[in-house]
Amino acid sequence: MTQLVDVTITAPDADWLRNHCATLVEQRLAASANIIPTIESVYRWHGEIHQATEAYAILHTTGDCVPQIIRLTNDAHPYDIVHVLAKNIDQADDDYRTWLLANTSPAVST
Repeated sequence: MTQLVDVTITAPDADWLRNHCATLVEQRLAASANIIPTIESVYRWHGEIHQATEAYAILHTTGDCVPQIIRLTNDAHPYDIVHVLAKNIDQADDDYRTWLLANTSPAVST
């Protein structure tokens, strides 16, 4: 059975993230994306603690699409090191699974 996956991405700008997610959905690499335009982040960078406002997206996709999502995100993203994480989904509603599979296809995108 095809593995369902949620991919999370953070970015410094909600507009950039919204456009990037729309591209991934248009290319059928994700069936949909949920975008939270503002989150507060605390992180260590070059040995110092930073606080920043970021945007956060959750893409709903399949395991077959994840390598392309990671590649395209890393190629386009403004950060040097990108938060792009994939989490396997163990259970899903059958109708949602069918819809997600019908709306993703790694072979369609380049």
